[in-house]
Amino acid sequence: MRFGIINVALAPLRAEAQDKSEMTSQLLFGECVRVLSQCPKWLHVKNEYDAYEGWISDKQVTLLPPADYNSTMSHSTHLCEDLSAEAHFNQQTLSLTKGAVLPLFNKGKFQIGQQYFETKCRVIDSSKNKPTQEKLITTALQYINAPYLWGGRSPFGIDCSGFTQAVFRFFGIKLYRDAYQQASQGREIEYINHVQAGDLAFFDNEQKKIIHVGIILPESKIIHASGFVRIDTIDHNGIFNEESGTYSHKLRIIRRIV
Repeated sequence: MRFGIINVALAPLRAEAQDKSEMTSQLLFGECVRVLSQCPKWLHVKNEYDAYEGWISDKQVTLLPPADYNSTMSHSTHLCEDLSAEAHFNQQTLSLTKGAVLPLFNKGKFQIGQQYFETKCRVIDSSKNKPTQEKLITTALQYINAPYLWGGRSPFGIDCSGFTQAVFRFFGIKLYRDAYQQASQGREIEYINHVQAGDLAFFDNEQKKIIHVGIILPESKIIHASGFVRIDTIDHNGIFNEESGTYSHKLRIIRRIV
């Protein structure tokens, strides 16, 4: 089994081994992958964080010998807090986004294999960041107005479940990649008047398939990625868009993760 680590700010994870294939998810700098197979110029990988599989350009992965791929690197909990930042190595500059993983981070330096990087970005150790309602809300609001992007997982393009996954990751809470998968986590809150800030609300379509997720805010509000990361009103029916005067999503279930 071979392992690798993402060496660019954002790497598209595609359904097939070609550039024109659908992007099903993204991999952020520093995330580790397991190489399942390969073909010319492409690697079929599994994200070690959420087990999502897909094809990625072999130029966007640094393959690591087993000796360099250890539990410390593959389970790094240090994340970039800034919306965007820079890292420097060999007189070169590398872009980082919010949520980038910084392996073996220590005092402004981190490491991939034998390559060392330096950064001045704000860094948070998610394993020591205890979740509270206030901190969850603050983190979620940092993504406000981020454009919607199918498969996206960064402030420069993000989908609904990528957004919730990213927010909770800052608190060491691992959510699955897709909304319907996340709906199996935590415990159900049966009544809308029992919700609290930080709960996840899930929404379904006419076929009863869960297709959307957002984070509950105080005062019957919800923050979610729909067109862009936005705040709308939520009630027992679903998400009410005040601009259009209609319900945009039908409520299915609410789950408490924290």
